[in-house]
Parts: sequence; structure tokens; C-alpha cells
Amino acid sequence: MRNQLQQLMYGVMIVGFILLLWIPNMQRLLDIVPPYPLAGVVATVEHIPIPTVRTIIEEEFQTQFQAWFEFFLGFKTYAVRIDNTLRFALFHDVGSAETSAMLLGKHNYLYGRKYVEQYIGLENTPQSELIARVTEMKKARDILADYNISLMYVIAPTKPEVYPEYLPKNWAMHADPERDYIRMLALLEEHDVFVYDATAMLQEYKQTQSHEVFTPGGTHWSYYGACLFLRDVLVQESDIFGDIRIDCDPPTFPYPPHGTDQDIARLTNLWDTSVFTKKSAYPTVTAVGNSKVDTILFVGDSFLWTVFDSMEKANVYNQRYFFYYNNSLYVYNKEGVGTVPIGDEWKDIVLSADLVVVEGTHGAIGTFGFGFLTDVVDRL
Repeated sequence: MRNQLQQLMYGVMIVGFILLLWIPNMQRLLDIVPPYPLAGVVATVEHIPIPTVRTIIEEEFQTQFQAWFEFFLGFKTYAVRIDNTLRFALFHDVGSAETSAMLLGKHNYLYGRKYVEQYIGLENTPQSELIARVTEMKKARDILADYNISLMYVIAPTKPEVYPEYLPKNWAMHADPERDYIRMLALLEEHDVFVYDATAMLQEYKQTQSHEVFTPGGTHWSYYGACLFLRDVLVQESDIFGDIRIDCDPPTFPYPPHGTDQDIARLTNLWDTSVFTKKSAYPTVTAVGNSKVDTILFVGDSFLWTVFDSMEKANVYNQRYFFYYNNSLYVYNKEGVGTVPIGDEWKDIVLSADLVVVEGTHGAIGTFGFGFLTDVVDRL
């Protein structure tokens, strides 16, 4: 009798262990509980790979299968969120590893690691490359002017430059006086190339406004900060834009923050990201006057999305093309994403614009324009 009971217990344990091993697979196949995708994580292999003799010999199949299996493993996203939440609760850590894309600062302010590294001089571009970029910027400006197209340059702001007081204690918190941003501004002035330095403008707003221009959980300038920037640019560039003027006040304070104001907080993949949120200002965009700009071509990165938000609420343009990283193409009021065209189609888009705006961040100053300026110089 005792042996039978032991055998029964062993059998139950074996069956239970097998079921435990199969639970993640069952979740993958049946979605027993609703999936909870991780922010900032995308599948590199969408479907289970099909083995062939070549892919097995070259170990391509094994690599792809492992990537597919790890991404679609059932309950993995739940496990990751539990692990991240426990690590934050116990150690106040959101990813201290060198591969982490974020840093946790004082008062739960989050920073993009690459912007902090650039701020303290860990990522500097050779001076010769900066000179080449400035020379290219000047040539592109003159070429487009021959087609009666205005060209505007914008260096987007970064959080460490505007809010250095919240940077984490365990990092060297002294700005490098030889960082790309400082050297680039000096070269632009030397070569008589005007650029809108949005960092300096936001630093001024920070002193004169009571509302934050970067939110604790955002890596980009806030919607309110971008609106203030646009407001001042429209005044200074009245020859281009005409008599249109916008106001950003009075702001509203919806909670929780949305859009890019919470983008880096979402990347922590905690169960609850409210610790990185606070009531933040959102502009109430009102416009008077009329814009004389019909079509604008933007070349840049994700810092432009918040600017588009205010521009479109104010009807600053009728048509907008966006060469995102000079790779993907977004067209105003058109669904889907294309690729930046080549040949005559590229030329048609560029020459259809009344204004071309090229934007870059401090971390991309060495590649300012993402190759677009080279295309202008070589192809127009």
C-alpha cells in the first residue's frame, strides 16, 4: 500500500512537472490570459522558421528559431514585468546594465542614456566630421535658395542639457565643454550658418515659465515646450510663414500624461509607471492670421512629432512630408509608412516644398541630416 502511494505521488509529480513545462506553450498557443506586450520590444522573427539543409548547416535556422521561441514564449512578458517591478521596488533600479537605454535620476526623472553620455563627453565626434557637416549645411542652403526654397536648421533639445539637476548621482554630472553640441554651435557661427538652438530656447523657457518643458517620464521635449518653441519661430520667421501667430496658453493638465510625454516611462516595463508621472502642461493651441506656407518637408527624428501636433492644430501647412531619419516617409493625412523615394520622385518632393526643415539631436550632430544634405548637394 505504501509503495502504491509513493508511486502515485511520483506519478502526480511527474505529470505536474510536465504540465508546468507546457503552461508557457499553452499560453503561446491559446492566450489563456490576455497578452501584455512589452514596450520597445519587437519580434525579429515573426513566424516559426522553416529548416533547410543550408540554414541548419550555417546555423541560421537555430538562431532564428531561438529568437522566435524566446519572443513568443508564453507568459514571458508577465515574467519580465514582475522582475522589473521587483528590482525597482527593492533596488530602485530600472536597468543599470551598460546595455540599458535609460537612466534613473533624482525624483524619479528618467533620462535616455545616449543623451547623458553625449552630455558628459563619452560620445564625441571628430572635429573634421563636424566641419564636413557644417560645410554641407552651407552648400545645401545655397542650393535650395536657387530654387526659392527656404531651409531651416533646428538642433533639438535634450533633457540633460535642460534639467541637469535631476541627473543620477552615480554619473559624472559635469557637462563636457568640448561635447559635440558646443563645438557645433561654434562652427555654425564661424561659417555663418544660422540654426535654431532649441536647447537654449527651452533653458530660457524653464526660467520664465512655471511649467516643465520635459516631463519626468518623457525623453522628448513636452508638447507644451514644443508649442512654445513653435510660437517663437513663427514670429521670427514671419517672412516665411506670414502673419500667422499661435498661443499655447492657458495649458490643460490631463492625467496621466500621454504620447511622447510618457515614452521612456513605458520602456521601463513596470506593472505601474505612475511613479514617473505627474500632472504636466499641455498647450491649448489657438491661432490668428494666416500661414503663407503650403508645403513643408521635414527631415529628422522623433523630436518633431510634438512640433507637428501644434503645427497641425494651428493649420500652419496644407501638406507635410516627413523623411524620418531620411529613411521612412510619412505624409500628412495619409495612412501608412513608406520609404524615402529615390530618383525623380525624391526630387519632386523636395522641389514641391516651400520650406525644408532639417532637425537633429545632440546625439546625432555628427550625422546631422542623416544623409539628406549630401543628397541635396549631389542631386540638385
